Amino acid sequence: MRWLIGVYHRRSFALAGALALTAAVFSAGGAAGQAKELAQESGKPHKPAWQWSLAERLAARFDVANMDARMAEDAAKREKWLQTFDGEIDIPETQPSIDGRRAPELLLPHELFSALISEAFPEDGRPSEMRGPIEEGAAVLGFGSDLWTRLEKSAAPYLKLRSARYRSAMAALARSQSLAEDETVMRLECRARADALAKAQAEFGKDSFMRLLYEVVAPMYGIDYTGVSNEADRLRSQEGGCRWRRAGRRPRSVVRTPLCLGRHES
Repeated sequence: MRWLIGVYHRRSFALAGALALTAAVFSAGGAAGQAKELAQESGKPHKPAWQWSLAERLAARFDVANMDARMAEDAAKREKWLQTFDGEIDIPETQPSIDGRRAPELLLPHELFSALISEAFPEDGRPSEMRGPIEEGAAVLGFGSDLWTRLEKSAAPYLKLRSARYRSAMAALARSQSLAEDETVMRLECRARADALAKAQAEFGKDSFMRLLYEVVAPMYGIDYTGVSNEADRLRSQEGGCRWRRAGRRPRSVVRTPLCLGRHES
């Protein structure tokens, strides 16, 4: 599969595979234990991923040595994978990536919140295969059966904007038209997402909700991203709700969520 900057991709796996991974992550203190073990292997600070500050996440994410090391690891894995096939295969060149199973601390809360909302409340209204695995992981952390009801209430304005954008996109598609991005709409949605994240943290408790994002959602999530000079500024702005802008066209990350279906914005 070719990944293109500005286009979001998801890979579909059998639900059994998703459940198997979830069980592996959350059994016997799996998520926290795995994170601690990987942190010790890589020399990361002995601090859970959910406790990192925004400054720490961005500094590590765009550290040149860190990026090069992850690219080298990805290249080695790709080469090993290619050896299992005969003939030529057209695949993209290796670029900086983040695997939420190995480096969840490099992902930002708004990215993981977007992924959670996309899986909990798909824009197309189809049942989500990932609710079950997320519920299992959330239960381990002490969340109750009212998780989705409370989350939907906290994120109501954000969900309304997402739904409106999806309907507009589908209407344009039906007319065989392309839907140009409206920067005002995108900023409003970005702000609504930040507000929804803050409300969810207040509803469930900030520490509990951050653990949900980094110990349950992150292991199911990964991205390929660009290392352009203003990318950190763009992410910092998005984390704050896009309440300020920088000149120039904003670059985007290519998102890959191996255990999920559909598309979503970061």
